[in-house]
Amino acid sequence: MGTVPTMDKHRLRARVYGALGRLTRPTRTALASPVFVIGTGRSGTTLLVQILQSHRDIVSYPSEANELWHPEAFPYDRRTIDLPPILLDPVEFTRRSLQQWSPAREAAIRRTLTGFMRVWGRGKRLLLKSAMVSFMVEQLLGLFPDARFVHIYRSGPSVVSSLVQKEWRKHRAQIGELDFRLRCAHYWNRCVTEVDRLDRALALAARGQLFECAYERLCAAPSDVVREISAYAGLDPDAYAFDLSTIRSRNDKVGDYESDPAWAPALAAMRDAAISKGYVDRPEWMAEG
Repeated sequence: MGTVPTMDKHRLRARVYGALGRLTRPTRTALASPVFVIGTGRSGTTLLVQILQSHRDIVSYPSEANELWHPEAFPYDRRTIDLPPILLDPVEFTRRSLQQWSPAREAAIRRTLTGFMRVWGRGKRLLLKSAMVSFMVEQLLGLFPDARFVHIYRSGPSVVSSLVQKEWRKHRAQIGELDFRLRCAHYWNRCVTEVDRLDRALALAARGQLFECAYERLCAAPSDVVREISAYAGLDPDAYAFDLSTIRSRNDKVGDYESDPAWAPALAAMRDAAISKGYVDRPEWMAEG
């Protein structure tokens, strides 16, 4: 007997939870103040989730739930609508995906998560992480008005280098490596600045619905960051099982991008977000693209 593909398992599991959710009317209590970990791919979101889900009062959804957020577009190689890959155009990807949403889609999301919490999360807070929701925070707030967002960001060159290493081979028939690096740089910049824009427009941090932290600070002072997140999310700071002493930064893998001319276009593309997040301390970041 063959194995079931991972995505089919995700969709099957979502259908099971959705069926269970039909047995329980979705309530504000069941899905109260869910915590969304957001950030670009390769930015430390997985590490942060590993820490948070070790808390005794947190239960983490077992996937990034992209089969719920983008049912017609994820996984990309099985999409049923025409749209660009999210790394190449996150704005257009999200816009076209969300065009498929309807009240029925929103109800299905609530039912699925209610069913999940009925099985695994009674009396706990729901934790969800996805690198594919930076441009749909407003839609998530429509679904969960009291949601809390934790945005983790990481130095652009480290993110871009890791994305190229992990993802370029999937796109190499359509785009060269240096061009792909540049598109990933634009992706990082647009995602980070989108969270900034939403915070300005909706006053998320001022309303207590957005906490931001740098991957570098999480690695350098994990106890401080975890206590700050706990205070923000209303969690007991001493109820984590994760061993924070094991955390190590992986930023050294990026190499010497500062003196490599081939990096100049990518650095210029990342300038706005780099300035916003305090990463600009060298002249090459300020070069015009």
